[in-house]
Amino acid sequence: MIYHGTDDLVKQMKEDFIGCEYYRNLVIDDALESVFGEDPIRWLEDKSGALTAASLHAIYMKILSHLPHYEEKPDDLAKGLSVPGEVSRNSRFVSRLKFLTCEANITSINIVEELKNTQPSEKMHLIENHVLMIQQSSYEAEESSLITTDSIMKNPTNDGHDADNETENLDPLLRGDKYDLYDLTTNTKMSIGSIRRGREIYLLYLCNEVLTGCNKEVLRKVLKKIINERDVKILIVHGIDDTRSINFYWRELTQLSFDNKSHRMIAVPFISTCPHYHQVSLRLILNTALNM
Repeated sequence: MIYHGTDDLVKQMKEDFIGCEYYRNLVIDDALESVFGEDPIRWLEDKSGALTAASLHAIYMKILSHLPHYEEKPDDLAKGLSVPGEVSRNSRFVSRLKFLTCEANITSINIVEELKNTQPSEKMHLIENHVLMIQQSSYEAEESSLITTDSIMKNPTNDGHDADNETENLDPLLRGDKYDLYDLTTNTKMSIGSIRRGREIYLLYLCNEVLTGCNKEVLRKVLKKIINERDVKILIVHGIDDTRSINFYWRELTQLSFDNKSHRMIAVPFISTCPHYHQVSLRLILNTALNM
C-alpha cells in the first residue's frame, strides 16, 4: 500500500476499514492482515527530490523482495539499491563543519547532535555544535548578564533599554541591538568580528516552538546578529508535515520575507516520524550544509 498524506491517514484508513459493512462477517484480524500486513509506504515529494527518491527506494525494495530470485537469495538485495536522486550516504568533509544553534531552539540542537552520532567515530569531531545565547553588552550594564529564556519570560520587554522609549517606526528586528552572542559551548563571547569567514552555518528549525513568548524573543535577537553577519550561512529546517509555511515563521521572527533565492539562506524539509525518511532527512541536512 502506498499513501500520500500524513501518518494519521493510515490510522483513519484502518478505522474506516473496521467499520466497513463488507468486512463485518470476516475475522477482522485476518482482513486487516490482508490489507495492512505489509507496512504502508508513504509517498513524499520535495523540491530537492531527495525524499521522492527515498520513496521510490522503499517501493522498489518492497517489490523486489517478493521476486523469486530475491526470496531465495535475500543477501543479494541486502547489498543495497541505487536510485537516481538519492542523497549520498558518504559525506565528504573538506574541513570542520561548525554549526551555530540557539538555546531557544532545542530541536536544532538535537538535530546537530544526531548528525554527529550518525558519523563514524573518526569523523565525529569534524562536526561542531556551538549553542548561542544573547548577552547584554558590557557598556549597557556594569556587569554583563546572560539573557536567558527564563529572564525574558519574567520581563518580555527586556531588550537593553526602556521599552517606553521605543519609537513606533523602529523595525522590531533592530530593537535591543545592544547585545552580543555568547557561545555556551566554549563559555566565551562570540562577537561578530570573531566569526571566521565562510566556515559557520546557523541552523534553525522552524516549528511552533519558535513562536512561544520566551523562545521567540531570544531567537529574534540572535537572528538579528546572524543576519547582519553576512559571512554566516543560514540553513532552515522545516517539518514536512507542518501546516505553516517557512515564510510564515520567518516573518514572525524577522518581520521580513524569506529570501528563497539567497545563496546564504537555504531551506530543507525534515521528517521525524518514519526512521527511513528521518535518516534521509539527516543526510540531506548534512550534505546541504557541506555544499553551502
